[in-house]
Amino acid sequence: MGLDMYLYAKKYFWGSEWTEKAKIEMDMFFKAHGTDVVGDVKYIACEAVYWRKANAIHKWFVENVQQGEDDCEEYDVSIDQLRELLRVCKKALEERNLSERPLGLETTEGFFFGGTGYDDWFWEGVQYTVDKLTVLLKRKDLDKWDFVYRSSW
Repeated sequence: MGLDMYLYAKKYFWGSEWTEKAKIEMDMFFKAHGTDVVGDVKYIACEAVYWRKANAIHKWFVENVQQGEDDCEEYDVSIDQLRELLRVCKKALEERNLSERPLGLETTEGFFFGGTGYDDWFWEGVQYTVDKLTVLLKRKDLDKWDFVYRSSW
């Protein structure tokens, strides 16, 4: 038990975008479970980034995406918001030894949220976020994906 955080990437398909192979796979999946596909598959979703007890990153999402509501619901995340999170994390890493608490990326307490110190665990989470978002935001087809943040504890 503890703070688990997910950034999902969703891609919607319209008409002919859905390949015949994918349709066959979906049909096989549903038939294996005793039913038929009811309608066309409209989107796929995958886990783009997963964090564990990175409570400062979670706090950033709560404040900048969820309008302060920390309720384990799904929230749409814009590409600009992901770019801003990446900028904040990079700045924190650049200024790591200049201040005790990085502005815009403060830790927060919560039910099994992990530690609130600015220790190796904290900095590993910040670096992990930079690494993952850097790769994600370089995608050439980024505008064809929608992003959703969700946490649970």
